[in-house]
Amino acid sequence: MGEGASIPADSAVCDDCLKEMMSPGRRRKYPFTTCTNCGPRFTLLKGMPYDRPLTSMDEFPLCPDCMKEFKDPADRRFHHQTICCPRCGPGYRLENDKAPMNTADPIASLAKSLDAGCIAVVKGWGGMHICCTLDNLGKLRDWYGRKEKPFAIMARDMESLREYGDPSPFEEILLTSPNRPIVLVRKKESERTELASPGLD
Repeated sequence: MGEGASIPADSAVCDDCLKEMMSPGRRRKYPFTTCTNCGPRFTLLKGMPYDRPLTSMDEFPLCPDCMKEFKDPADRRFHHQTICCPRCGPGYRLENDKAPMNTADPIASLAKSLDAGCIAVVKGWGGMHICCTLDNLGKLRDWYGRKEKPFAIMARDMESLREYGDPSPFEEILLTSPNRPIVLVRKKESERTELASPGLD
């Protein structure tokens, strides 16, 4: 991409955007909510420089409200290249066997399906992710044909993670950093954690 080119890194959603997604407004429950402090960058990049026409967002012209934020130096989305909202950005839906399901809240419906024992494939910014609840890891291994390789586990927060693992202080720093990388953590022995990483600590 050229000598000295700076490739922007992806980062986890920030607290401001999380709060916005939980509050009344046009981005309420919109999963593609990001700002200059968070969100995918490298994942969406097609080339340099890092400008909207060279990202996957080039297919989504800004609506008037997003354009106003984009041009406002006082706004946290000033010159934010992947800015969007439900009016102008990507949509999302829940499908069953490739047929769209009629639901007002696809994410809540997916959560209920996972709790009921379903296995889901989530298509996101960076590709496909297979997911299920911890109680259904055995079912996932049979379905996926992955008998022994460890799975990554997602946790809501550090308190939830500590039910299943024993992260060191340094690992906690990594897990709560803006990049939110996958981190190898010593597990607490249980039937669930053994299904997640058979034969490993």
